[in-house]
Amino acid sequence: MGTYGIYSYIYPTDADFAEGLPEEDWITANSTWLASVFESHGIPDNETYQRWLYQAVNSQDWRCGSCGGCI
Repeated sequence: MGTYGIYSYIYPTDADFAEGLPEEDWITANSTWLASVFESHGIPDNETYQRWLYQAVNSQDWRCGSCGGCI
């Protein structure tokens, strides 16, 4: 989903493997579809819910190689 994280199974703290957008940038870049989703589900489109959604998505976001399954 393009959220920020270090997606390396072998080097989980190495910033060279960081990808994605930090919270503020991700919310700005995705504001159009966020507004649409919130509206269609009756969720208030405000900063609190935008941050909540980012954090929920970020906790489950992944990249190829981030799980180490290919090793």
